[in-house]
Amino acid sequence: MKCPSRKQIGAVARILPSEALTIGSAPHRFSVERFAVTYAPSASLWLRLSDRPKNTTSDGVIAFAPRTDALPASRGEVKAIGGIYGARASVLVGTAAPERAFRALAPTKSIVHIAT
Repeated sequence: MKCPSRKQIGAVARILPSEALTIGSAPHRFSVERFAVTYAPSASLWLRLSDRPKNTTSDGVIAFAPRTDALPASRGEVKAIGGIYGARASVLVGTAAPERAFRALAPTKSIVHIAT
């Protein structure tokens, strides 16, 4: 099998999210199952954020669905996250997901999901 050129890889990388890539030794598994994937809007911001002290007290997951009236599927989205993480997850939906709850709880969790 011929390896793709750098130009071909660059073209695909612009449209294909990295978590959609499969692991070569296990083509039925996605890279996101093995590696943490993060995004930053710029390399300079990524470098700046990497210098921040890590919050070692954070644990668990919080999932917010604040606008279920406008986004009815968001309720199922955050409930699915709650099902995946079980007791480690806090799920806040509709009026139970105000901005003040986000500001108070998000810093205490290692994963924050906002269904928007």
